[in-house]
Amino acid sequence: MDTRRITSSDQDLSIALPDCIEPNNGRMLWVAQVYHQGQDITGALFPSNDHYFNFELDHWSLNDTQNRCYYLPSEGSALLIFKEGFRIIRLPYQPLSTLHFWGNLFTAAHLIEIFTHQLRITHLAGLHTTTRPVSPQGLLTAATLSPNSDSLRLHWQPPHSSQTIIQVVGLSAIA
Repeated sequence: MDTRRITSSDQDLSIALPDCIEPNNGRMLWVAQVYHQGQDITGALFPSNDHYFNFELDHWSLNDTQNRCYYLPSEGSALLIFKEGFRIIRLPYQPLSTLHFWGNLFTAAHLIEIFTHQLRITHLAGLHTTTRPVSPQGLLTAATLSPNSDSLRLHWQPPHSSQTIIQVVGLSAIA
């Protein structure tokens, strides 16, 4: 297997995914190695040697558009790393995250983690996290922010259907 590599837009953080494992039936995880400015920091980020990422990473955004922070979708408790002072925040635990993680988005003020059954919205300044349940309508195919970032549109493909169901989740009430 070829090593998959992801690099932040500022080129300071890079992730190597050299292998995947299946610790139990159907729970696939990437083995991750994390480098900051060329130095391996995997051990510092994951001192208990649990350096595994959720398996589905097609909709993962490593950093926000303003290059203020990085998001690492590690299994269970994802990490949010602020560039200034290289401050590391372990986000609230998400059971079986690798089975439900779809992706993430950043707004100017928030990190939005998208799971197939809920959204977790973390305010980047205050670091408080709000959970919003969503009602799965089939296969989640896309998630898009409204132009002013006050709502998120989830695009679902129902089983045995060519239709798309769009579910709108309001974000404006989240501080």
